[in-house]
Amino acid sequence: MLNFLLEQNAFVYIMVALGFIGITTRFILNGYLGRLIRATDSMGATRKKALLEIRKRYEDIASLNVDIKDVDSFVGKYIEKMRIGRISVVSLNNFIKNIFILTAGTGIIGGAYQYYVKGSSEEGRTILGCGFVVCILMLVAFNMWDVVSKKEILRLSVQNYLNNSLANRIMKAEMKQVAACDVGMEEDDVDASDVNEDTEKKRADITDEQVAACDMLFEKLLQGIISDA
Repeated sequence: MLNFLLEQNAFVYIMVALGFIGITTRFILNGYLGRLIRATDSMGATRKKALLEIRKRYEDIASLNVDIKDVDSFVGKYIEKMRIGRISVVSLNNFIKNIFILTAGTGIIGGAYQYYVKGSSEEGRTILGCGFVVCILMLVAFNMWDVVSKKEILRLSVQNYLNNSLANRIMKAEMKQVAACDVGMEEDDVDASDVNEDTEKKRADITDEQVAACDMLFEKLLQGIISDA
């Protein structure tokens, strides 16, 4: 079977196919992360599921008056859990690395077999050269579409939004709520003081009337006593 594959140059086709899969997958992953990075510029109105989950979770924790001490770890955890469809970004990146190893291994094994077993140095060099070219192209694509750098930029962008924009917005909302409560309490105090003043006035009026009536009654009694005398 191996001899048939070598005679048909199947290893060359396999390496080219693996290289194409690795470069294409890297391109897709890079584009996905790039779109998320651009979405962080308007994260308050974004519809990206991954970013919505981070923002919603942060708002839920903040609503409980719980401070997130390490926002970096908080954001990093959700970035590592991001998925493209049902495949996580981490698994996809590891798959690309394994593709590169398979491509290099295929070239080495095919070239060694052709050179040492078949004794064809030219065919061996051809397979090794093809594997080398494919691996170089994959490395160039990997460096141009650097997933690690993209993830770091995404993490910093999300962290900046949470620490500055969202945190300030939540703090202002809480301050407005506290101010509204204080105004309500002051109005209640004013109403209570008005009621107390009215009560005191009524008490003062009643007391004056009672005093005047007592004075009149005393004068009448005094006049009656004098008349009898």
